[in-house]
Amino acid sequence: MGDSVWKDLGKDDEKRVQLKILRVLLPDLASFSSLQSLTKMNDSDAFDTMALSLSIDANWDRWAGKKLYTLWAWYSVWLVSFTVFCEMTKDQIQPYHYMVYVLTAIMVCCVCQFILIEYRQFTSMGSVEYFTKWNILQWVAKVPAIATVVLRFFFCESLRANAFLSAASLGFSWINIIYYLKSIEECAWILIAIENIVINTAHFMLVMALIIFTFVLVLRALYNDCNTAGTSKFNHFGSALRTTLYAGVFGDFNFDNLDELYFRIFAETIMIMILFIVMIIFLNALIAFMSSAFEEVLGKKQGWVKMQKARMIIEVYGSLTEIDRKKIERDNRWTSLVVPFATLKAQGPKAADMNKIMKADIVEVKDGMKKSINDMVTKEYIEGMELKINVMMELIKEMKEK
Repeated sequence: MGDSVWKDLGKDDEKRVQLKILRVLLPDLASFSSLQSLTKMNDSDAFDTMALSLSIDANWDRWAGKKLYTLWAWYSVWLVSFTVFCEMTKDQIQPYHYMVYVLTAIMVCCVCQFILIEYRQFTSMGSVEYFTKWNILQWVAKVPAIATVVLRFFFCESLRANAFLSAASLGFSWINIIYYLKSIEECAWILIAIENIVINTAHFMLVMALIIFTFVLVLRALYNDCNTAGTSKFNHFGSALRTTLYAGVFGDFNFDNLDELYFRIFAETIMIMILFIVMIIFLNALIAFMSSAFEEVLGKKQGWVKMQKARMIIEVYGSLTEIDRKKIERDNRWTSLVVPFATLKAQGPKAADMNKIMKADIVEVKDGMKKSINDMVTKEYIEGMELKINVMMELIKEMKEK
């Protein structure tokens, strides 16, 4: 590109829009090893910086996104084929129809491709970093799916086992779609927020489960064993747990069921306590916890989304051969972007904050220098300088006369 073109990109003489070239000077910022090290910290602050965020986006747009969508296409073919296969062979109706063989051949090809990709990831990442939640969930979905296909062909009379395996494999397989949805930024932050809510409320749910369990034991201890009703709500621990859980969480309870217990008044008091503590206090506190967790993700939305995208790039890196991976890293070592100058301040909240801080520091230093100069340039200071100059002039004159 000629110098004149770069000059036009650097400055717009007609003042239409000011452009500025932003060059990321850190090499291999979005390389396989760099992203692995950054994602291990599990902290979104690093991904909120402008240089790393733009490097990830550049690599994603240039090559990683295309390769991930290729993997998504393979998975979609597998998922549709397996779903249709399960539906066609559900009741063992025409289990050897030609379409069943076509779907089986497609699934075999997809499984072979899956094993190849997972082998590459295992060898490139190592045993410790390979076993992520995503990879484990993939295997949990694939193993029962393969077992389902085998059972449908060789043990088709085992209807119960076929139904259970197909239900489990279909459920896990369709849940895995969530991972690919994280490649869409509009969906990624929502899914990350839901995951963060589940993690942050785990201890809260543990406390609530302990309270419910305590009330189950109390109501079970009040059960009258002489009651012979076949539809008793407290005749064993499982029914007592279900009754107490539905009453506390969903408010689904009939007070006539307390006739099965000793001390009806005391039992009613216990049930009212359950409804008040669980339904009013705990459930409202749970909503507050969820709102707090959602706001936490929303406040760092940019960083969370970029960190998720970085993890996907790592998955794509792992699916490549070592030669292809090194070639891609070499070709994408540097990231150069041309962006409007006015948008640089809006690239991220941390970048904007740093810009404000730097401006404030510059102004403070400038004011300090002005103050120091004003303090130095006083009347006494000038008179002293004049006296020293006069002395020096007299010395020079005396030296010339000698």
